[in-house]
Amino acid sequence: MLTSGTTGPPKRIALTLEGLAHAVHGATRHHEGDRADAPPRLRDATSIIDLPLFNITSYLDIAMTTAAGRRICLMRRFEPTAWGRAVRDHRVVVALLVPAAMRMVLDARIPKEWLSSLRVVRSGSAPLDPKLAEAFEDHYGLPVIVSYGATEFSGALAGLTMADRRRWGTAKRGSVGRAHPGVELRVIDPADGREVGPGAVGVLLARAPQIAGSEPGGWARTNDLARIDEDGFLFIEGRVDDVIIRGGFKVDPRAVVEVLRRHPDVADAAVAPLPDPRLGQVPAAAVVLAPSRQDWPHAELEPALQDWVRGHLAPYAVPVRIRSVEALPRTPTLKVAQRQLLDLLRS
Repeated sequence: MLTSGTTGPPKRIALTLEGLAHAVHGATRHHEGDRADAPPRLRDATSIIDLPLFNITSYLDIAMTTAAGRRICLMRRFEPTAWGRAVRDHRVVVALLVPAAMRMVLDARIPKEWLSSLRVVRSGSAPLDPKLAEAFEDHYGLPVIVSYGATEFSGALAGLTMADRRRWGTAKRGSVGRAHPGVELRVIDPADGREVGPGAVGVLLARAPQIAGSEPGGWARTNDLARIDEDGFLFIEGRVDDVIIRGGFKVDPRAVVEVLRRHPDVADAAVAPLPDPRLGQVPAAAVVLAPSRQDWPHAELEPALQDWVRGHLAPYAVPVRIRSVEALPRTPTLKVAQRQLLDLLRS
């Protein structure tokens, strides 16, 4: 199966039927409990799938929806108004919105009554900003539950459930949930490889039969920085290879993106490293302006947004270049396409 191609051309990952079956059954049992082993039955309910079918998230969604006996509404591509009408017309009960799509639904002001049949909105495939989840829940009155997975994992390894939401409410906001049945997770110190305690940030390791290419019983090292709290909830804090090293100082691109998005004249943002002969790397940003500020001149925009970031983060985190774009380049699964983003920032 192909990866999403966020940082370059999509890679082919060899998955096994056994691994895929384990991922589907583990996810179904995680969400359905003992009902996962009950005889199959048809239900008078519909799920909607709007991501490309070559994506592992779509595969898992289709398999879980089929196992649950629900109908499937397939969209050719995601467009917020068409998605809202499909939810309304087919009385969809479960939907998956990747973060970019969730933001698009909010920005398009899809009427609340169109989504009245929904019981839950799931999210995955890319990190979900807790503030975006909160804004969506506040506006539509729908719970948002998040999962954590990758093509190499044959699907998801962890996820929030409706039972978690009923028990914990929003106390675990920002978490991607707990490990699925048959999945083990632990966090290690990247310097010495020792396992760290609850709440400490380190490199995430996983062990499960569904992980592609892993040795039986062996631990697979991910590229994610994470922490696991005392209740077993997993929080993803970034990626090992995403950190920008600017003259020895570490810049977290996600923190810069979050600050830029908080500016009242910015609708969306992305940050990437540009090479620098003296400092090694420097951060640069692309922003999508709010509709009311589309005519903001670049000569004013860049210093104003740099001052905004400087007021919230350390000086070394301030992007050296900020470009206004009509839309961020995205992959078919709506993740920011890093290679195209770098081309934009270099030009």
